Amino acid sequence: TCRYDTTPGLAYAAMANVFATTGGSVHSTTVTGLVDDTAYTYYVRCEDALANANPDDFAIAFTVAPDTQPPLRSGGTPTGELAFGTTQTDLGLATDEAATCRYDTTPGLTYAAMANVFATTGGSNHSTTVTGLTDDTAYTYYVRCEDALANDNPDDFLIAFTVAADDLPEVPGLSLLGLSILALALTAITWLRLASQRSA
Repeated sequence: TCRYDTTPGLAYAAMANVFATTGGSVHSTTVTGLVDDTAYTYYVRCEDALANANPDDFAIAFTVAPDTQPPLRSGGTPTGELAFGTTQTDLGLATDEAATCRYDTTPGLTYAAMANVFATTGGSNHSTTVTGLTDDTAYTYYVRCEDALANDNPDDFLIAFTVAADDLPEVPGLSLLGLSILALALTAITWLRLASQRSA
């Protein structure tokens, strides 16, 4: 039967933890609560059926690597074409870990150089509202994120969409003023016809 502890030099009987699977010739147990960028050593002693216990430690040592990966980004919205007359919309995306996201309209900027922080950010879902959109225009926003260990994205994540053009047909050569004059002229013609019919 094998036991283990994180303190070296303890006698077998003084060790706090018994392996979950033990009593035969293969022993195993699960340890939890491990964190990144940390070294661990567990000290093991075993005892046979005749109470012969190891007089020295058997060390199981390992490290958990540091987190050097930036957040993984996905699910950018909106996409495609937004309706004619749209003047604002919400940008959104998700990350695979808690992060803070920024955006800019200029590609290739570092995370630190980006001018705008998402209004809702710091978790795994990020959103912000952009305004001043106009019809018949394409927009691209470039996004980079950074996790709690300052691992930031080295490349841009694109959120791209367009606002639709006005689909009403245009009458060549007629401005708003021209249409107003035309409407007045038609009204005058109609009035003259009615006056002529009444005097006949």
